[in-house]
Parts: sequence; C-alpha cells; structure tokens
Amino acid sequence: LLKLPIQRQTKELDELSILLKKENTEAIKLEINFSLNTKRIELIDRNKAVDYFVTKYKGDRKQAREKLNNIYVGLDIIAFENKRIEKLFEEYIQQGISLLELWKQNLDIIIQYCSDFIIDIEKREASIEEDTFISAFYSLYKNNFKEGSAQDIFIMRDSFHIPLAELTAKYRTDSRVIELRSPCYQCFQAIGGISALKEDCSIKCSRLSKSLTFQYSKIEKEISQS
Repeated sequence: LLKLPIQRQTKELDELSILLKKENTEAIKLEINFSLNTKRIELIDRNKAVDYFVTKYKGDRKQAREKLNNIYVGLDIIAFENKRIEKLFEEYIQQGISLLELWKQNLDIIIQYCSDFIIDIEKREASIEEDTFISAFYSLYKNNFKEGSAQDIFIMRDSFHIPLAELTAKYRTDSRVIELRSPCYQCFQAIGGISALKEDCSIKCSRLSKSLTFQYSKIEKEISQS
C-alpha cells in the first residue's frame, strides 16, 4: 500500500528540490502530485492488526503490541510528514504569488515614471538625447520591454533592476531619482524574498523526502523481523 506511493512522492520531492534551486520564475508556479494517500493509514483497523501479530508471536500479546507500536509510530510520522508537504506547498504558492504581485506593482510604477518623464520632455519639445538620465533610463526600458517578450523576474533583476540601481546612484542628485527610490527598493525586496522562499522550500523538500524514506525503511525492517 505504501511502497510505490512513497517512492513516487520522494522522487517528486527530490526533483522539486533541484528545480527550486534554479533561478527562474517558473519555479514559483510549482505543482506537486500527492502520490501518498495517508487516509489508507487512518483506515487500518488497529485491533485486527494486533490480532494478526498476536498470531505471529504465538499468543504473546505484549510482544505483538510492541512490534505494532513501532510500526504505527512510523506510519503516524509518515502521515504527519505528508500533511507538512501539503502545508509547505500551500504556503509556498501563497507567498510566491504575493511577492510576484509586489514586484509587478512596483515595476508598473517604475515604467509609468519612465513614460511620464518622456511625455514631459515631449511637451517641452526637447530631445530625449539631451537629457542623459532619461536617455539612459529609456534605453533600459526599450531593451527590456519588447512586445511579446516574457518577463522573468531573475532575468529582469540582472538586465533591468541592477542597471537601473546603478543609473539612479549615478544621478542621485537629480530630483527625479527620488521618485524612483521606493519602487526600485520594493522590487529588490520582492526578488530577494522570492529567492529566499525558493531556497527554504528546496531545503524542506529534501528533508521531507529523506524523512519519508527513513520512516518507511524502519517499517519495512520491523515487518521483515516479525
């Protein structure tokens, strides 16, 4: 009842742990198939199980209960770990989506500022090239927001956010830079939060996989020695 589901579950956890170490936005939208159905464990009639082991141990009820208790401890831990997996992924998805939304909202603010700066220059009938700050800002915008291109948060960090941070540092005395500080900071906070979330989830996936494997091996050993 448990061997194949646990093998599938641990395999998926190990694969997810590796995937989460990769820097890409797709890893935020993870899905996991819960191969392990712990309701089977809950439905086992423990009294009948005791009777079975009493027969195995030729009427020694104390020894049967000790053996069965060791097995049930392992089964209970497996059921508990399975619930931890479900909770882990529920929290991961919720937090990941929240951080992505924070990034997108502040990225939209940055883009709007760029648009407003350019409109202001056009109203004054000036040239973008004459304003070195706006010219560099607009160049970053054009290179990163091409029609139909996907926006991966980690690619954007390297190609847009870091260069923009360097640009605003260079023009820190420009009054227009002050307006960009908060959304730029929030974007970096969101990106850092997602990196930390992925790393934490990767570690927990690996630990849960090892725990399931260890508990099942203990149960197998107890049964084989009966």
